[in-house]
Amino acid sequence: MKKKNMGNYLGKFFLMFIWITFVGCSSYQTVSNVRMPYTELRSLVVKNLPLGLRRESANGRTLESNYFSPTKLDEDAHDKRMRAYAEVVINGSSRPYEVKLRVVKEQRIENGAYESLGEDANLSIKLKTFFEDLLANRPDRRNIIDDFRVF
Repeated sequence: MKKKNMGNYLGKFFLMFIWITFVGCSSYQTVSNVRMPYTELRSLVVKNLPLGLRRESANGRTLESNYFSPTKLDEDAHDKRMRAYAEVVINGSSRPYEVKLRVVKEQRIENGAYESLGEDANLSIKLKTFFEDLLANRPDRRNIIDDFRVF
């Protein structure tokens, strides 16, 4: 009887582990193979973040937007009950770069602080599509210094 109960607990533990692994982890939307110079890519991201840049990491690769309304991306929501912000990470030491995007929603709780509700997958996909279109429709300005190959 004890062996049956132990197996039941192990099965539940295993299922819980699988669920946490796949559901609990946040997943970024990814735009791969971005072949523009880093400075140009970074300025393009900063100019097009919803409501501008709020914070960036020490190395300048992780950028966060100002708080905006999850229903209206152009509405300021830094003091609203429900708010969201976009996080963009530029990966890669040289071209091509990989740009990872996600939108995180927050809700104000009773003491006035905000708690994270996690990633909003629909807004993340919308932001990814916007940046893909932006990158696809940009003019191809070749930089002779960056693209110069000796041989």
